[in-house]
Amino acid sequence: YKLGYRSGTFLFYDKTAFNSKYEATHTDYQKDSEKKEKLLSFIEEVIEYTNGNLSDPNLSSKSVAEHFSLSTTYLNRQFKSQRSNSLSEYITQSRMEKAKAMLMETDLSIKEISLLCGIHNSSYFYTLFKKYYDCSPSQYRGI
Repeated sequence: YKLGYRSGTFLFYDKTAFNSKYEATHTDYQKDSEKKEKLLSFIEEVIEYTNGNLSDPNLSSKSVAEHFSLSTTYLNRQFKSQRSNSLSEYITQSRMEKAKAMLMETDLSIKEISLLCGIHNSSYFYTLFKKYYDCSPSQYRGI
C-alpha cells in the first residue's frame, strides 16, 4: 500500500491495483493501435484493388465487398471511417481523375476514355465530368 495526500485527506492506495489498471489501459491502447494499423492496411488493399479495376464497368462498393468476402455495409462503414468519402464516391472520383489525366496525356477519343474509365454511357460520363470539373471533357482538353 502507498500513502497519499489529497485535499486535506490522507489516502491509502493499493499499489498493485494501480499498476494492474495501468497495464490493462496500456494493453488496451496497444490493441486499439494494432487494430487501427490493420484497418489502415486493409483500406490500402481496398484502394489498390479499386484503382486496379477502374476500367471495369461493374466496379462498385458491392463488387469490392464481394471480392473481399465482406458485407457491403461493413466495408462502406470501415472505408468511410478512415477516408473522407464513401467507397462509391472514391470510385467515381478516381474514375474522373483518370479521365482528366487521359484527356491531357493521350489523343484517345472521349468515348474511348469513358470506356477505359469504366463508364459505358457517354452522356453519363459527360454529366459526371461536368459535375466534377465545371466543364465538358472536350472543353477541358482544349484548355
